[in-house]
Amino acid sequence: MKHIILAAALLNCSVVHALTAADTNLFVSALKTGASSAPVPTGGQLGPAIKSLQNMTGDSGPLTIEVRRIARFQQQVRCGRVAFIIVQPSTQRGWPELGGQLNMCEDGLPPWRVCKVQPNVLVAPDHECPDKSATIDTPEVAQAMQAAFASGSLNEDQMRQRLIKDASKQKAKPAPNASNP
Repeated sequence: MKHIILAAALLNCSVVHALTAADTNLFVSALKTGASSAPVPTGGQLGPAIKSLQNMTGDSGPLTIEVRRIARFQQQVRCGRVAFIIVQPSTQRGWPELGGQLNMCEDGLPPWRVCKVQPNVLVAPDHECPDKSATIDTPEVAQAMQAAFASGSLNEDQMRQRLIKDASKQKAKPAPNASNP
């Protein structure tokens, strides 16, 4: 289980970052067409996590990230929600715990938001509201996120708590003693 959590942390952060940094088109393509896929990059810090997953399946076949559009937003028609999952096609195995969901627009940026004091006016996510408060998600974006959480997706705080808990367990383990095999 700890290997899956570690792999989830590495792959969720690194794969999304690597793919969005190098090829946002994978997610944008899924948003536009309904589905898209690409091989998971095998270099760098992803290498050990990928190898661990391949060891779990006993198959050295490549891993793929599969992305599918879940919803198109009505208020922001060029935006929607996509889901992604890591799979190994050669074994027909997928790891939902290594997947996630993103709200995004066709330009690769997140959907615009609103201010509490002006709920009918869309503003950029980094906009400062007239009352100096932070922007909030539009009702349809918030509803899409709540639906994801209700179906088992972890929110940011839940993922952070899981990672902290797993890191604590790792620290609590006694270090291997070379003189005591």
